[in-house]
Formats: sequence, structure tokens, C-alpha cells
Amino acid sequence: MPPIARNERPFDVIREGATGFTGQYVAKHLALNGPAGLKWAIAGRSESKLIQVRNKLISWAGTKVENLPIIIADSGDSASLDAMVGQTRVVASTVGPFAIYGFPLVESCIRMKTDYVDSTGETDFVKKVKDLHHQQAVEAGIKIVSQCGFDSIPSDLGALMIADHLRTAHKASTTSIQLVNKVAKGGVSGGTIASVCNMFSKPIKELRELLDPRILIQDDLPESIAPKSKSTFVEYVPALKAWCSYYFMEGTNIPIVLRSIGLFAKRHIDQAAQASYGNNVMYQEMMVAPLSGNVIAAFILSFVFKFGAALLFLIPPLRTLVQRQFPSGAGPTEEQVEKGYCHIELLGEGITDEAAKPVKARGSIKTEFDPGYGETGKMVAESALCLALDRGKLETADPAVVGPFAPFRGGVLTPATAMGMVLVNRLRRQRMEFAVSSADQA
Repeated sequence: MPPIARNERPFDVIREGATGFTGQYVAKHLALNGPAGLKWAIAGRSESKLIQVRNKLISWAGTKVENLPIIIADSGDSASLDAMVGQTRVVASTVGPFAIYGFPLVESCIRMKTDYVDSTGETDFVKKVKDLHHQQAVEAGIKIVSQCGFDSIPSDLGALMIADHLRTAHKASTTSIQLVNKVAKGGVSGGTIASVCNMFSKPIKELRELLDPRILIQDDLPESIAPKSKSTFVEYVPALKAWCSYYFMEGTNIPIVLRSIGLFAKRHIDQAAQASYGNNVMYQEMMVAPLSGNVIAAFILSFVFKFGAALLFLIPPLRTLVQRQFPSGAGPTEEQVEKGYCHIELLGEGITDEAAKPVKARGSIKTEFDPGYGETGKMVAESALCLALDRGKLETADPAVVGPFAPFRGGVLTPATAMGMVLVNRLRRQRMEFAVSSADQA
């Protein structure tokens, strides 16, 4: 039986995997901040656990969610997945580790022609989905969009914001973007630890491939315009007057940003009217070291992160021990989530045909909650709402709405290429700062 037409489906969004730690914050955001008239539901394998989630949502949002629909669906039963997926415009998933549990849901979304967003940071999962389903999603006109949480919306949309500003304000092509995590406070959940340990359990050949920052770039992009990246160990950033260290999230963020840049570049080759960031863009991530950016602290922090990752790979019992300390369902308390925060700075440069010197832009992203959970819940939820409710904006060619980098209509995409500045503006309305301005000229 063919899927129900998109505009005739009973739900705008179904929150799948709502019983997990991250999933409850996606549901919380929808309950507290979803627009009037939003049609949504929570789904999972266990009715009793879903009832518990709904009761918790009632404690947060009151009686408006007391009749929130519950849908039973099991990733091991494709018929139940299709029945659930076929009822909604968008599925929002947090069912990690995604490399173990995530594929059946994506496959169902392809079959039922339903848009999809998730919270994963697992590059191996994203690569396999891209390799298997990108062309199917293009042909179906649906958007499969991974890494819509702290992995990797600040990176992907932050880079887009810089490129958008350089193009719009200066008619400049971007040459470089640096992202610096200036300060952050947050916790970690059992699901996140499980995903990390699952990645480090892979054979060395697979792990080496996953550590290639260009792993998600499409094969048909000419090398002459391919985006590049640089990994940081210790580096001084004059604009911040601080020494910076290796940023532990670069391994999952950089491939997404490079894929965005590559997709825009390839479209520019094929359709000259569409803009690209520029040729040979250099993208880099780092974090300000403790002790106000002290060089010794930067060296120590980079060494600890690199050495710790090596130990997780080399010593399987260590992975088991770490997972026992962070069991499934565990995570920071509500108070810790509410007291968390993050401040990211972005530094960009571009060139124009007229200017002898490069033009510069500086951006800032700030969150109001723990970035990994409270803010990830917000980002995943708003990504789902963007695909469900902002279709007209996403498909317009009006630069006043989408900027010079219009979203793609279908495929296995990134937040920037699927939703772009439309999602940036959504997040701004939800108290997440995305600020950008021209900086002093070089």
C-alpha cells in the first residue's frame, strides 16, 4: 500500500525513542514550546515506559499533554515501524547507539517517504546511511538529517552563518572558518558513553576510516575545490588572546561541516546560479584551554584527550568499566541540565574580487542549558518542527528567507543543507544565540 500523502497524515512529528535520556528532553521541548495546534506523539517499544514519559511531561507542561498519543513500534518489526512512520511528516529519533539500533527506522522512512532527524554523533552510522540511501532520498524528495543536536548543529549552522554573512555583506567567498569552544558546562549520559565505546570497539582499519575528516564528502567532488580541515593540538588564537587545545568533538563535527561545504560546492558546479562557500575552504575546531587559555594547560588537555581515546581503543576492559559507571538511562540531573551552558566563537575569512585584503567575520553561539541534553533536546525538536511546518520557507528561492545557500529538496543531508538559515532563525526564536558581524579587516 502506498504511503499516505504528506499533507493528509495525522501527525506533524512523532518522537521515537522517547523513553531514553536524551529523548525526554526532545519531548519536553515539544511539550513546552511546540506551537498551538501541533499534532505530535511519542513512540517506542514499551507502553508502560511511554506512559511514564507522558506523566513526566504532564509534570512539566500540565494538562495540555495529558492526552498525548502513544504509539508502540519496535525496530525489530518493520511492519510496526512502517505503521508508525507512515502516520507522520517527520520522525525525530534518539535511539542510540545508532550504529546498532538506528538503521531500521531510516529504512522505514525511505519506504514511507517521511522526513527524519536524529541526535546521533556516530559518523559510521551517518556514512552508511549516506552510502545506502542518499540517492533514494533524493528521488523520494525526503530529507534524512542526522546530527541535529550538539553534534553538530553549532558547528554546521555556525559555519553556514559565517559563510552567509561573508557572501551577503561583502560578496565574499569563504576561505577559512575556525570554531572555538570558549566555555562550556554540562554532563554526560549512559547513551553517549555507549555510542563512544561502540565506536572504539571497531577494528583498527574501520576506526582509521572513521577518523578521516573527509569521510562524508561525496565521491564526485573535484579535488580542486574540495574543503579541507586542520586538527588542533596546541594553537594560539590572537583574536581571543588565548591558547587553545584539541576539541574532543571535532571528530564528529568536522565531517558534517565538510559535507555541507562539499554539497554546496557540487551544486554550484552543476547549477551555476547556486552559491557555494568557496574553493578549498579550511575548517578547524578547537577549545580554549583551562586557566584562561594557558599554553601548558592547553598541552596537557590535548594530551589527556588523545591518550584517553587511545586507551579506550586498546583496552576493551576499560570500555566495559566506563560503561558500568554510566549505565543506560543515566545522565545529569534536571538541575544540572538547567545550570549548564556553552559559548562558542567563530572566526571566518573570505576574499572578494575587489578587496586586496581578506574580509573577516566573527560569530557567537550561546546556549541557555546543558548543550548535550537540554539544548540537544531543543535542537532536535526544532529541526523536526522546521521540516514539518516550514516546508514553504525551505523550498522558496527567496534569498531574504533562505540566504544565498538555499536548502536542498531531498537526500541524506546535514542541518545546513537541509534547513540552513531557516533553522538558524527558528533556534534564535528559542533563546539560542546565533550572532554574527563583520570583524576588523586584516
